[in-house]
Parts: sequence; C-alpha cells; structure tokens
Amino acid sequence: MTDSRPRPQYGEYASPEDQAKAIGIPLVHVPKTVPAAAPVADPVHSVEKGKEKDAHSAVASNSTATRAKRSRDTVATVMLLGLGLAWILISIPGTSDLAGTLNRTYALQGYTGKYGPVALASILGLVINISSLVLWGITCAVSIALIRRHRRAFYVPLIGGALSGLVIIALTIVAMFNDPGLLAHLSTLQG
Repeated sequence: MTDSRPRPQYGEYASPEDQAKAIGIPLVHVPKTVPAAAPVADPVHSVEKGKEKDAHSAVASNSTATRAKRSRDTVATVMLLGLGLAWILISIPGTSDLAGTLNRTYALQGYTGKYGPVALASILGLVINISSLVLWGITCAVSIALIRRHRRAFYVPLIGGALSGLVIIALTIVAMFNDPGLLAHLSTLQG
C-alpha cells in the first residue's frame, strides 16, 4: 500500500515515542487532566486557519442539513408505509366479500341485479388481499434497505401503493366483466 501523504521532513508522522527515541531523551508522559496550553497566534497561518475553520463549519452545517433531510425522508416513508398498511387492513373485509361489495356498488349505481359468479369473486378477493400484503411487504423491505443506506426512500411506498392500486382495479374489472347480468344490463344501455 502506498502512502498518499507527502514525504515527512521533520518527523511529523512519528509518534511521540518514536520522536523521543530519535532525539535520545526519555518520553515524559503528561497527564491528560492537565489543560493544554493556549495556542500562540501565528499571523502567517491565521488566515489559513480561518479558511479551514470556515470550511469545517460549512461541512458541519451541510452535514446537519443532510441529517435533517434524512430524518424528514424517514418520517415521510414510515408514515406512507403506515397509511398503506392501514388501507390494506381496512379494505380486507370488503375484498374478502367481493361479491357483496359489488352488489352494494351496483345498488349505488341504480342497477338492481345481483352479482352472479360468487365463487370467482371470492377467489379474486383472496388474490387481491394476498397481492396487497405481498406488495406492501416488498415495499417495506425496499424502503428499510434504502433508509439504512442513507438513501431517499419516500417514493418507494408511493410506487408500491400505485402498483397495488393497479392490481386491485384490474382484478375488480375482471370480476365485473365476468358477471353475465351486468354485461346484459350494459348492452341494453348502449342499444
């Protein structure tokens, strides 16, 4: 391994023990409770030290801002994951009885018929619930992995929610278009 630091000229990289050995004097250990002497102001290097201090404070404030952004992102991500889980848990009873939910929807729209293929609706309701929970689990795992790597993660629950919504809509449409009574009613409306 090569050292990228400049070649030392005056032993500046040597430990205190090595320096004392090179000089030929015994190492005197100073207790750590003794306060260090105040540094003497060096007019030549004071400008450079001021620049270093400004650079250090800029890095520190940038670090604080980054930490604040990360904490806001973490809070937003956790809140979105919580909302998604709450939505899934609230919707499980309705999707478990998808035929009943469709019958109530039909009644609200003025259609007096009943949903026909109840067995298909039960299967599709189960698929909706399982896919929602699986997508939420994947979304949660990816979000946690991104948060641990100090990456933005708030968008992951949004994408997971959108995918879950698309699956729910698609499977509900499949259930509705397999209802012969609804299809007959829709054909009478067009003609």
